[in-house]
Amino acid sequence: NQIYSHRIAIETASSADLGPAITGNVIYDNSETAIRLGVGTDNALLASNTIYALQGDGIQLPQESSHNVTIKDNVLYIRSGIAIHAESGRHFDFASDYNLIYTSEASAIGSWAGVTYTDHAAWYYQLGLDRNSLAGTSSSFDPQFQDVAGPDGLLGYSELGMEPPIIVDDGDLG
Repeated sequence: NQIYSHRIAIETASSADLGPAITGNVIYDNSETAIRLGVGTDNALLASNTIYALQGDGIQLPQESSHNVTIKDNVLYIRSGIAIHAESGRHFDFASDYNLIYTSEASAIGSWAGVTYTDHAAWYYQLGLDRNSLAGTSSSFDPQFQDVAGPDGLLGYSELGMEPPIIVDDGDLG
């Protein structure tokens, strides 16, 4: 899926048994967050997603507690938000690893229970998260997307300059 230009691109509802698997998405140009896990979202897998956020957060965990949430193998490009945002600290069996997280000076790798982490080492040593991930502001972590805006120079989709469709009908009923 390609999801863009929303306030929130993907938001889950509560899940007690088999949680959501949010995988293989390209998410960009959202104003608040790319992925938000709703209250009571348990057993969630967020894997192999590409998130390009010029504003807002990459992934938001619910304000209430969650259980067994795994974030792995994602590419997060965050310009002025937080890559992984956990407002409360009440997330049990939470794992995040093998991600590529590129942040600017105006953004952060993570926030956990009100503490913001801009440094990968602190995020790992304080919380034990993203041990094998590459994360930070260094250009070596920049995923170097090829022409993000596309050939028209616009991020996302625009109808500007598009002609109306031409309908070809030979007059038959069938």
